Amino acid sequence: MRRRLLAATGAAALSLAAVVPAARAAMPDSTHKLSFWQPVTYDRMTGNPKNLPATAPDGAAVYSTDEVVTVKADFGGDGVTSWDVVLRPVNGGTPSTCHEDLAPRNGVYPSTVYINCPWDTTRAVDRTHQATNTDPVDTQDYDRNWHLNDHGPSVNGKYTVEVTVTNSGTPDGILTKGIPGGQQFTLYEDANAKRWRTLWVNNDVSAPSG
Repeated sequence: MRRRLLAATGAAALSLAAVVPAARAAMPDSTHKLSFWQPVTYDRMTGNPKNLPATAPDGAAVYSTDEVVTVKADFGGDGVTSWDVVLRPVNGGTPSTCHEDLAPRNGVYPSTVYINCPWDTTRAVDRTHQATNTDPVDTQDYDRNWHLNDHGPSVNGKYTVEVTVTNSGTPDGILTKGIPGGQQFTLYEDANAKRWRTLWVNNDVSAPSG
């Protein structure tokens, strides 16, 4: 199905979704960078760039089976051990999620990870992936082999896009202070207000069958 996207109408209230527990939550900084990412491919014949599907803009309405959340994690000071995306219906219902556990390469966790979470807006699905040390998680078009747990039809309405990435940390050096591991860094649409990116799911009601 062709990916469809249109601007949502009406003013959206600030999300009341729960945030990451304060004891472990951390904001992105100069060492731990998070951003919504626009994947790009290049035509082999012309060399011209072509945008691939990316996260719908804040406030947009979506109604398809092939949406996606794309985020770049750049943790140059240490590395990434796992990441989570939760697509949560604000007014109640089962969310869709993606979770990936990463593997170290030669004892070091990858510092750059291109997060790509597929989203069928018509279903509530949990997707999990256990990466190996040979998986190219630092490649923006890496196609993960997801394990799926389908919870049935999703609900329409307002959704929050909740992205958290967990770091590996570094030990203290002789003259330097290490970075604590296990911190969850959060990608907000508005960091000052701690507001998630919000989208509106607006799928047509399916006709009865059988």
